[in-house]
Amino acid sequence: MEGQVYNVVMRDNEKLLTDGLLAGYAGKTALEKVVRGGFPLDASHFSGSNGTYYDEWIANMTGGGQEIVEIGESRFTRVYAGGTIGLDELQKLGITKKDVTGYLKQKLQELAEKTRLYDECHSNADGEWKYDYRIVLRNEEIPLTVSEEQITHRDIVVFVHVFLLCPVS
Repeated sequence: MEGQVYNVVMRDNEKLLTDGLLAGYAGKTALEKVVRGGFPLDASHFSGSNGTYYDEWIANMTGGGQEIVEIGESRFTRVYAGGTIGLDELQKLGITKKDVTGYLKQKLQELAEKTRLYDECHSNADGEWKYDYRIVLRNEEIPLTVSEEQITHRDIVVFVHVFLLCPVS
């Protein structure tokens, strides 16, 4: 029974992570500026019917952040870091950082609960663009999952994010 309850809680956490991300970074929620430990960060906040999602990040070409969801007494975190190749390299490919982040947001909206969680997600190429998400390490005892998201343009890696997913217990 404990495993069944855990699985229901994890599904709820996964749904809230996805809903919050789609409403925030990849969606319509107003982004805000916050200060954490004296550092200025960007943030988004989403309250769903079953819990709360909060995301804080610092980024330019590269950076990182942390998403936290809370449903009742259950908490879950997804930490991420990575970014885009340099402006000179992007320019050689004839694309911009905005092109890369625009494609990322498009794929996040399209793939929703199929990516940035516990299963690999390999999309078909969209012309010269391709999005992939793979599991790098999974430890059931902790439990902890490490994963990587990658965007290529003309078969050249232009964006990478690495994620750590872990319930807080």
